[in-house]
Amino acid sequence: MLEEKKIKRILVVDDQHMARKVISNIMSVHGYVDQAENGQDALAKYAAAIEDGWGYDLVCMDIEMPGQLNGNQVVRCIRLHEEKLGTSRQVPVVMISSHLDMGGLVTELGLPGADDYIVKPFDQARIDEVIHRFLY
Repeated sequence: MLEEKKIKRILVVDDQHMARKVISNIMSVHGYVDQAENGQDALAKYAAAIEDGWGYDLVCMDIEMPGQLNGNQVVRCIRLHEEKLGTSRQVPVVMISSHLDMGGLVTELGLPGADDYIVKPFDQARIDEVIHRFLY
């Protein structure tokens, strides 16, 4: 039943409440937004979304988070899960960071499994670009 919905489902993961709130408010115009404040919570929500048949259309993931799993580790877990399921479509993952030279980080680290990035503080034009690239 949920698979028939045209509404987009988005997961926003950031340990900073205000950052989660800002990006979630922007994303909420485009679909239903779930929030997670750490990697463990993000993976639990991701698994629940797959299980209920209405997986995420976009994941926005902070790179640096406290706890057992940082953003890169969560993305690796998501990609491994997709591989294990034999999923033909990978959920787009956009990394969020306060590093001003995020482009350099993407080039240097490759950010395994990530599709794009957004730098904090958020730039509305950049967010719109990412939304339209991955959701439409």
